Parts: sequence; structure tokens; C-alpha cells
Amino acid sequence: MVHADEVEVANRAEALSWAAAPAGPLPAPPLDTRAQILPIGDLQWADAERLFVRLLDTVQPLQFVKLFGVRGQAQAGIDAYARLPIDLTPDGNGGRDYIALQSRRVRSLTPAKIRKAVDDLLKGEWADRTATFYFATSFDLQDTKFDTMIREQAERLAGLRIAFVPWGLQEVSTLLKDQPRLVDDFFGRAWVGRFCGQEAVQALTETLTRAPSPDPHGLEPAVAVIQRPVDQRRVALPRRVGLVPALAASFQPRGGFHDDVRPGETVVLTGLGGVGKTQLAADFVRAYGPDSAVVVWVTASSRDQILATYAEAAREVLGPQDNVELAAERFLAWLTTTQDGWVVVLDDLQTTTDLRGLWPRGPAGRVAVTTRRRDAALTGSQRRVVDVDVFSAEQAVDYLRLALQQRHVLADDIDGVVDDLQRLPLALAQAAAFMLDRQLRCSQYRHRFADRRRRLFELLPEPDALPDEHRHTVATTWSLSMDVADRLPPAGVARPLMELLSVLDSDSILAGLVTGHAARNWLSYAVHSDAGATGALTSVDIDAFQDGLLTLHRLSLLRHDGDIVRVHALVQRVTREELDVDRRSSVVWAAADLLLEYWLNGGHSAELALTMRANVDALRRYDHGELIGSAVHPVLILAGVRQGERGDPLGAAEYFDDLLASAMQHLPPHHPTILEIRGLAARWRAAAGDPVSAIAIHEELVDDFERHKGPHDPGTIVARANLVVCRANAGALARGVQEMKQILVDCERIFGPRNIHTLDARGHLAGMYGEVGEYEKARAMFAQLAADRFETSGPDHRDTLTAQGSHARWIMECGNPRAAIPLLRRVLNTRLAKLGPDDPDTLATRSNLAQALRAAGEVREAAEDFSTVRADHVRVMGSDHPQTLTARNNYLLGVSLEMDADEAANAWMDLIDDSERVLGQYAPATLNSMHNFGEWLAYAGYLDDAVGWLQNTLTGRTIALGAEHPHTKATHEFLDQLRDATGGPSGLTVEP
Repeated sequence: MVHADEVEVANRAEALSWAAAPAGPLPAPPLDTRAQILPIGDLQWADAERLFVRLLDTVQPLQFVKLFGVRGQAQAGIDAYARLPIDLTPDGNGGRDYIALQSRRVRSLTPAKIRKAVDDLLKGEWADRTATFYFATSFDLQDTKFDTMIREQAERLAGLRIAFVPWGLQEVSTLLKDQPRLVDDFFGRAWVGRFCGQEAVQALTETLTRAPSPDPHGLEPAVAVIQRPVDQRRVALPRRVGLVPALAASFQPRGGFHDDVRPGETVVLTGLGGVGKTQLAADFVRAYGPDSAVVVWVTASSRDQILATYAEAAREVLGPQDNVELAAERFLAWLTTTQDGWVVVLDDLQTTTDLRGLWPRGPAGRVAVTTRRRDAALTGSQRRVVDVDVFSAEQAVDYLRLALQQRHVLADDIDGVVDDLQRLPLALAQAAAFMLDRQLRCSQYRHRFADRRRRLFELLPEPDALPDEHRHTVATTWSLSMDVADRLPPAGVARPLMELLSVLDSDSILAGLVTGHAARNWLSYAVHSDAGATGALTSVDIDAFQDGLLTLHRLSLLRHDGDIVRVHALVQRVTREELDVDRRSSVVWAAADLLLEYWLNGGHSAELALTMRANVDALRRYDHGELIGSAVHPVLILAGVRQGERGDPLGAAEYFDDLLASAMQHLPPHHPTILEIRGLAARWRAAAGDPVSAIAIHEELVDDFERHKGPHDPGTIVARANLVVCRANAGALARGVQEMKQILVDCERIFGPRNIHTLDARGHLAGMYGEVGEYEKARAMFAQLAADRFETSGPDHRDTLTAQGSHARWIMECGNPRAAIPLLRRVLNTRLAKLGPDDPDTLATRSNLAQALRAAGEVREAAEDFSTVRADHVRVMGSDHPQTLTARNNYLLGVSLEMDADEAANAWMDLIDDSERVLGQYAPATLNSMHNFGEWLAYAGYLDDAVGWLQNTLTGRTIALGAEHPHTKATHEFLDQLRDATGGPSGLTVEP
């Protein structure tokens, strides 16, 4: 009978005897003075396998090694297997007490071949018993094309509780650095000297000249000499290298950053300087260090620093070392093979090139890297990149409250400080230290912070008073990063690019802003002047600016998420504070130029309007008078106009009131821009339902324009037109028609028939003709205006669509609603595509379409449309907007007869009260709602009440529109019919 241990010894002897020495010729001697890579690819196929088997026995403390199968036949996915010693196979391993080796000596390798190697293992009989699978090849696995496949197969095997260890040319060569006997056996003594060093040749010669000691298992000497005691490479005691920073007193745990990091994995923490990456790495050590035999903290500020720390770790783990680079190599090789748990942290990695060839890896270890970089080179096999952001609002409040707990009286406005500092951990820590040092309450700190005369460094501790072992203030941290970014290609672009971004909204900067002509012109000038160049200005191409954005993103100075760029507000502040007066003026005006260009070309969508307005508001906050000096920048005018067009006329009026007050501080009272802003404030005040105030402002404007600019100035013509429109909207339609006819004559004479002022006057006059009852004239004028707008402005322009919609409306009023429906549908589809569903013009078109459907007899569809249109008007514009009042009126026309009588009556009364309050008693819309309510009362059976309402309506329409206006006549006729039905007097005469 053969005992089990005897069988194992026999198997081990068989495998190691086969692998003891190569069968083929040795590779040629080296030519270089100190080779770093061995010519494994020059070995014969069988000899490469022998080398891998011998190497496996040196790096793993194995109980026995056995070849599998017959060479050249199916190998079940492995070439050799070995049993781990009992002390390395703890209980609960499910019987996985073997390691498996598959070798591939090839001159070319594809990712698919790596996957096939794993497939072969899993199909074979050893998959359920394997703890570690070594894939050995003579090919270089450092090529990045293998990264994804290696990571995928490692994760695939990890799910089956199998560790995957890829051995390529670099890894095997590194392991053989410390194995001169194997190098001698397989490559020759010359390679030992060139690869391992002359001291290794001398030591090897002395070893081989000594007689081999008796082997307890009776192995051949060539086999016995390569054996290693099981515990030779085990670390007896925990080792700590490098100083791990203490956790801050107010440390806030943040889940998800390094949770569930498995052995063999690396987590890369990247993000803006100051978000707390180092503290998270220290927490990583706190989580995984206690169970690790070796913990190494590397301050990775340079490659030399990394090598020096690795060498120190090698001395701790492997004993005395002579050469720093060799010691680092040996330490990294030990990490790849040891079964002892280990943790390595590389903190503040400055550039990925510093880690080239120095990434720690191994099946028993965990790695954390902190860096501001976001380079693609940070990704790789079994690496998880985590983008670290600022605290959550709750974490930031808790952090600051804990930091100030020793002086809780200072914590009177923690939420405010958190908002000011935008939850940045480093800034919160340093602000807390500043407040404690100076005994400042949060409210007092905020007052200083809001003072634009104070620079950020004045609100932070002195360098020798920084908390939590901080090396730099937050301002210095970013300034250093900016220096690096500006040196990276494209050189000189990052800084001026960040200067532009520093005066915009921190959370909603469109990436396309910096690729337009305005941005490129200024950035080209800035790069040219910053470089001290002379001669003609050379334009910097668009690719350079896009690369500049990505450079700032790579260094975590901004976040580039698709179309949106986000910059922390404190980074913006530090950037602005480094600008001198002239540079700041240039930056602010350039930023306004690029906003204007982008907004004019970007359309009218609600999302664009909100984004652009946020950027204009930010620009005004940082403006020191640059935008309102000798003139007001046009983007400030555009912002108010677009606000009114988006359905907020009151907000637009208030915006222009504020802009007027600012402009009056720099410009004389009769400056053209001042007059323009006054007119815009009046225009939107009238649209918001205050025609009386608007008329008074317009009258003053007309007088001022005529006195200072003359009667033929475009500003005077526009002021006159605005006054006439305002009066007409308040009820003076007949007068308005006559005055607008004269304005049109003046426009055609002064500007010509196709000028924008002339086209505007034609539109105003056509609308007034329709309102006074000349429907056919209005229809014909709008038909021609729509054609002219189409030719001058294009098919999708807002003015073209407005003319087409008005044409459809008056087609409907002329008694042909079915002809209006297809035209309204085309206008609606274009507005939905170009402006979005919530644009006021889109909503108005939906309302007009619903009216046409109802007039054409499509009652059910119209009622559904009226209901949704009314709800959308209220949601977007509010219940008091004039356009919403019209939508409410149309909705009640369609559904009030189906409603409960009390509910319907109350809805009509509420609408009329709101219309009188917002628009005025004699406004056409108010009188329309009064007439419609009178008709509803009559149809609902309340005849006496109907007579009273219609009489009041008739009085109002006669005063506002005249006795001959179709609306006045319609009320008169319905009232006569009602009186005939009730037996009352008819033909009532109403005094105008």
C-alpha cells in the first residue's frame, strides 16, 4: 500500500524533475549592460512550460506540484496543479485547496485567447477545486489592449471564488530577478550577470560548489535546490510603512467610495482638490488595515517618492536592500505572489506616468489611489475609478456643527456657510478653523465672505494654523493645479478658458459656449498676449479649446458632463481674484459676447432660456461696471426680452426696472439705451396687466424721443407704435387703427417696405383691423405678412410663425375654421419642435387650434384640448397672466354648460374679477368674458341675470370699441333676442 504523503512526494518529484532544466538550447547571451526583460519567447515551447512550473513552486508555498496529463494532449485547461499547505487552506474554502497553471509560450496573443484559457479551465475537472489560476505566457500583458479582457476574466473567476493571476513577460521577468538559479538553468550564466547582477553570479557559484544537503524526500539535487520552506516568504508580524493621516475630528463617513473592495482590486479616488480624497483613503486603511500583514502609505507626489517608499517597504518585508529600483521591483514582485493580506495607498498622484510599471497588484492585496487626474490611464484590469464629489448637504452641516461644537455660540448660521462654500470639505474645515481662531460667528463669516473686496485667502487660516494636517489652503491647492493645467497641451489654453468660465453660472455652463466665434476670438487673443507673442494674431482652432476643457476636467478643476460644464464656485472665485482690473474687464465683456452669440443662435427652448438666464445673472453679479459703462451690453437686453417671451411679463418688467436703475448710474437720462430700457419696461408692464402705467411711460418716452432724437429716429417710431398698441389693448381700437396707419406710412417712407419696423407696423395694424371687426382685411394683410416674413426671416423664425398663426385665426373668424385647422397644426408642430411645449407661443397656438376645432364642430376633441391647455397655461405662466386668462375663458366656453351650475357661475365670476384686476374694466378680453358669461346665464336659464350682465357688457363694449364694432353689435343682438324671449324692452340705446 502506498501512503498519501508518499504519492504526493512522488508527484512533486515527477513534476519538478521534468522542469529541473531546459531540454533545448539556451537563448543567446545578452547584449545590453543590465537587461530588465528576459528573452522568454526565445525558449522552446516545452522549456517555457518547465520555467513556469519551476517559477510556480518558488512563489507559492506549495505542498506538492504535479504535471497534468500527457504533454500535447487535452489538458483540461491546465498544465500543472499543486496543493496548498494546510495552513493556507482555512476552513470554509469549499475544498478549493489547489492552484492551477496554464502556460502559453507564443509570439502573438489576442484578448480572445485569454478568455479561451479561462473557458478551458472552467470546462475541465479542476475548476471546482482551484483557489488560484495562473495564466502564464511569454507575451507582454502590459499592452493596454488586454486590460478589459483581463479585468473581465478576473471578475468572472472571482464570482466563482477563484483568484486570477496573469503572468506575462514583464511579470515573469520581475519574479525571476530574485531567482538567479532559474535564470542560470534556463538562460545561462551570462544572463544571470546581466539580469540579476554580478553579486548574484558570485552567490550562485558559491551555492553550487557546496554539496547539497540530504533531501528528506529523496529528490534529485537539481530539484531539491529550488525548494523553499513554506514560511520563508510569509510576514511574521504586521508591517507599517509611511505615515497614515489621522482622520479629521469631524470626519464624515461616506459610503460607496471604498465599500466591498475585494482582494486583488484597486480603487482610484479622483476629484477636485479639497473634496476629501485623502481622508477617504485614510478611512480605507482604517477599514482594511487591521486584517492586513503589510500596510504601505505612499505620498505619490513624484516617481522618486514612490520608488523610495517601495524600497522602504521591501526592507521591512524582505530584508536589507542595496538598490532603490531593484528593491521596489522585488517588493512589487512579492505583492504579486504573497498570500498575506496587504494594503497600499498612493496618495496625491500627480501624473499617471509616475506609476508606469509601478502599479501594485496581487491576489491578496487592496490598493487605493487618490488623484485629481481623470486620465484614461487610471483605468485598467481590476481597477475601479470613483469620482469623489463634495459633501451632501446633511454631511456638510454635520461636519461644520462638529467642528464648531467647542464654541457652539458661533454656529448661528451653519446652513448659510455650507451654501456659501458649496459643501466643499477642505473649505469647510479651514473656514471652521478661521472662525474658531477669530471667534467669528457663522453670520459674521458670511458677511466677510460676501464682501467682494476681500480675497479668499483673507478668509482662511494662515499656513501654520491649518487644521487636520492640511498642507495648503484651498486657494493654494487650486492655484497649483491651474499651473499644471496651463502647462499641459494645448499649452496656455487652460488658464484663459477657466477665466471665462469663472464669471458664468457654476452649475449650468454649456460646453458649446467656448466653441463659438466670440469665444474663439477672445481666447486666441488671450493665449497670444499671455505668451508674450508679437506680430499678427494667430487664431487657435476649436480642437484646442475642446482639449483645454478636457485638460481642466482631467485635473478635476471642472466637471465636463456631456453638454454641461460645472465649476465649483470657490474655484471660480480664486480664478477671478487673480485677475487684474484690465483683464477682468476683458473677461467679463468676452463672456457676455459669447452668451449673446450662443443665445441668438440657440433658439427659444425653455431649457435654453433658463440656462442662459442663469449665466447672465451670474455675469451681472461679477460685473464691476464693465457691462454698463459707455453702453449696456446687448445680452442684458436680450435676457429681459426672453423672460417676457417665456410668459413672465411681470418678471421682465421688474428686470428692466432694475437694469434701468443700474444703467442710470453710468449713462445720461436721455441716452438711447436708457430710452430703450424704459420702453421695454413699459411694454412688459402692459403685458402683465398694467396698461395705465404703461401708457403713461410710453407717452413720456414718445415726448423724450421726439425732443432728443427727432420724429424720424427708429427709436421714436418704435415708441409711437408701442404707445398705440398699449392704448388699443386697453380699448382704444378705433383710434389705434388711425394712428397705426400713419405709423406704417412713416415706416415705409423712412425704412422701406421690408424693414423689420415696417413689418412690425403692418402686423400691429392687421391685428387692429381684426379687433374692430374688419376680419377679411385682417386675413388678407396677415396672409401677405406671413409670406413676407417667410422670405425675410425664414420658415422657422418666431415672427414668421406668429404671422402664420394670426393668418389662421382670421381665416377662422371669417367663418372658415376647417381651413384654419391644417395651418394651425403646421404652426403648432414647428413651435413644438423649435420652442418646446411650454413656450407661450406654443400654448397660444394650442388654444387657437382648440377654438378652430370647436368652431368646426369637433366639440369633444376641442373640450379635451381646452382642458389641458388651460392647465398648462396655469402651470407655466400662472393664473393671472393675460394669456392664461384667455385660456381660462376658452375652457369655460367649452365645458361650463356641462358643469354644476354653481361651480360654473363661480368660475366665470372669478375669471371676470381677475380680468378686471389684471387687464382693466374695459379691456377687450374682460368684455369678452363678460359677454360669454351673459350667454351662459341665458342658456342655463337665469334670464334676468343674463340681461343684467349683457347690458353691462354692451355699455362697456360701446365705450371701448364703439357702437359699430362687431363685438358690440353681437352683444346688442343677443340682448335683443333675450328681451324678446322674456317680453322685456328691446333696442336699448346706450350712451357712449
